[in-house]
Amino acid sequence: MLLEELLLRLNQGESMTQICDQLGIHRRTISRRLNHLGYLYDKEQKRWKWSRKGEEPLLLQITDDLTTSKVILSNPYIPRVERSGLEEFSQEDREDLRKMLDEWRGRQGLEKGDEKELFQRVKALPAYSSQQKEKKTFVLPFDVIQIVDEFANRERMNKSDLLQIALQDFFAKYGES
Repeated sequence: MLLEELLLRLNQGESMTQICDQLGIHRRTISRRLNHLGYLYDKEQKRWKWSRKGEEPLLLQITDDLTTSKVILSNPYIPRVERSGLEEFSQEDREDLRKMLDEWRGRQGLEKGDEKELFQRVKALPAYSSQQKEKKTFVLPFDVIQIVDEFANRERMNKSDLLQIALQDFFAKYGES
């Protein structure tokens, strides 16, 4: 079915469910395709309307076995973004991109070697049973707690593991074992 025919039927009041049942396509799939093509549903007027500049792509076959990406790629009204696979980037390029993203996001993250070392240390922590652990309450300044929370969330680490390693490092540096 051409997009033009689908829009005509929908805008004349025919139910999306009826049309989709006839086509054998889920209504959400059709709605998603229409949205990706540049149409918006106006709830007040109960009509699909073209929302972009330029000509409507009325001659597209909406019933073709199109994935969302094929619909987008076949639409001349949506700017195309050439995507290249990661295999086209060297390992050094990927690391540089990661650093740029971290800087852009305001993340002063760990260096790659330090990050691996930290995660190796967390993995190497002994597994303690609940009888070998003790729960303690510490009072710390809000800004320190905030730093711990943000770091643990960003690095996806357990706060207890993080604090255990930090305390081990502290006592190793200052002579307590």
